[in-house]
Amino acid sequence: MIRQAALYLATADDIQAARLPVAGRPVAFRAILAALRAGASRVAVPAALRSPDFDAAVATSPSARAALVWLDTAGALTAEPTLLLPATALAPPPALGRLLQAPSGRVLAESQATGAPVVTVDRSLLEVLHATLVAGAPLSDLLERELKGRDLAALAAGGWLVRVTGERTAAEAEDRLWRELGSAIDTRLDTAVHRRLSRPVTRLAVTLGVVPNAITVASGAVGLAAAAAFAHGGAAADGRVARHRDRHARAHRARAGARHRRRPRRR
Repeated sequence: MIRQAALYLATADDIQAARLPVAGRPVAFRAILAALRAGASRVAVPAALRSPDFDAAVATSPSARAALVWLDTAGALTAEPTLLLPATALAPPPALGRLLQAPSGRVLAESQATGAPVVTVDRSLLEVLHATLVAGAPLSDLLERELKGRDLAALAAGGWLVRVTGERTAAEAEDRLWRELGSAIDTRLDTAVHRRLSRPVTRLAVTLGVVPNAITVASGAVGLAAAAAFAHGGAAADGRVARHRDRHARAHRARAGARHRRRPRRR
């Protein structure tokens, strides 16, 4: 399995496009997360993408912090098969996962017409591209020339891939991310009810900059509060039931006593 991924800039305009926000975070950061969720353990990133917003986004993700290495760092790219991922492209992690699990020399079908292919390269091709990748220079022309003479197998992304080039495509990518929210183990009830209810809460949390750990702590606190309320309510209900039964028993004894007193005595 391929474990190394590298973001690249297809054109000079990609530096600004990669910084556009998608669901509150730079698109390049979203690309890193997609690679990690697909199975990559190391993601090399052009130094040109450094910015306060990007650094702040990375700081919120322990997995991104652990996996990220800047391409201008010595030894950032090791000589091994690598997933080349445009810094401005978003694709489903399962599709990227299929690329990582296959031998190198595969390209994501939906990316072929974008001018910025999502492709896995072997050690020899990585060596050819290495200097341009490390410099953070536009890679599109060189990559196109090198790929022409190679027999690449195309793998489908599952229906979508968005290359962000401006605000319109950033909004399209964000819409795709919201629609992809969910889990492989979601039931029909989850899809029909729970996900629809959770999306507005998720959007609000992202807008407010609430980190996942804070949501975990808050949900735990709510769960404990609910358990305490249930326990307190249960005890109160038990007490009410006991008092009701006691009153009922006293009333029953009183009625029985009254009937006994009214009963005529036999002579």
